Amino acid sequence: MSLWFHWWSIVSQLRSACPRQRTFFWLVIVLAALCTRQDLAGVTSFVRALGLRARCYGCLLDFFHSPALCPDRLARLWCRLVLKLHPGVVRSRGRLVVLADGLKKSKCGRQMPAVKLLHQSGESNTKPAFIMGHSCQALAVLARVGRWHQAVPLCARIHEGLVFSNRDQRTLLDKLLLLLASLRLPEPVLLVADAYYASGKIIRGLFAQGGHLVSRLRHNACAFEPVPAPSGRRARGRPRRYGRKVRLRELFTAALQTMPSPAHGERGVTLQWTARDPVVASRRLPRAHRRRRASHPRSYPASEHRPRAHASRDHPAVCVALQDRGLLQAGTPHPRRLGLSLLDGRHAPHPARPRRPISPPPVRRLPRRRPAQTKPLIIATSSSA
Repeated sequence: MSLWFHWWSIVSQLRSACPRQRTFFWLVIVLAALCTRQDLAGVTSFVRALGLRARCYGCLLDFFHSPALCPDRLARLWCRLVLKLHPGVVRSRGRLVVLADGLKKSKCGRQMPAVKLLHQSGESNTKPAFIMGHSCQALAVLARVGRWHQAVPLCARIHEGLVFSNRDQRTLLDKLLLLLASLRLPEPVLLVADAYYASGKIIRGLFAQGGHLVSRLRHNACAFEPVPAPSGRRARGRPRRYGRKVRLRELFTAALQTMPSPAHGERGVTLQWTARDPVVASRRLPRAHRRRRASHPRSYPASEHRPRAHASRDHPAVCVALQDRGLLQAGTPHPRRLGLSLLDGRHAPHPARPRRPISPPPVRRLPRRRPAQTKPLIIATSSSA
């Protein structure tokens, strides 16, 4: 019961997000069912986990569709609780480390709201190119628990399939910035996202809020300097929008730094990396320090990390763990694996099921056919006297 007392001390601080006490009690029931259910059957799993009556099923459905609970207010209050109670929230130079990613979940319902045809643009060959499902964007804060780091979820929204006006021209990048602004975090953020969010719209939006972006760029990514102020009379034609073009790959020409790999279970792997502020580099580098464009498709720029202990430049443990999610289960003896504190030491491994020996199928013998007996051919001829 001590665990439930601690759970109640945290959940009771969400009372200000609900205007009525009855709404808060239904919120407590939903949160308790989320923590104790053993299956993913929706509202049915809530009723089954807490042993509720059958008439509570409709009340739970009405709670999720009720305007009495504001999701934005609840998300802002949850963010304050995480920053207040969690002792291991990671900060980098006075900024919160926030993780962002897009999620596409396939759905089988034919009349389910916000389900649309989605294109999966990932590089994995195990996923289908097009699915019918929900497209969400989620934000999480990075926190340290013991020796490991975990992502504590803050907020998630469905950002595709919901159209309230045909004049709404906002993209997924605009909606992510609005989602981040709706949390009203008290500190500037350091957003960590994949290459999809490495765009000028995200960078300008974070700069306006005092934040920064950590992402991956292509080897041919470039930036443009501001347009110089016109001196004298303006020339004919459309004014210039971009200044001198600067290839970002040419800015990372400093000496590489080395560090041991932080991945769980990797020994003897050294990573090479370098960092430089591209805003400070305003002069053009000499010709001798420029890097030529890579002709081989597997050669990476100097700004990316790569281990030296292996023949290939890929990261073996990370690639194995990310490509096959089944390797992240507890109790597997694979030596190269990402370690999750939720699965290490506190959960018993699943017992292996005994496999039945596969017996070869019985050989079916066809009946032997007897050769057909041929009768002599008799030809009768008539002779005239």
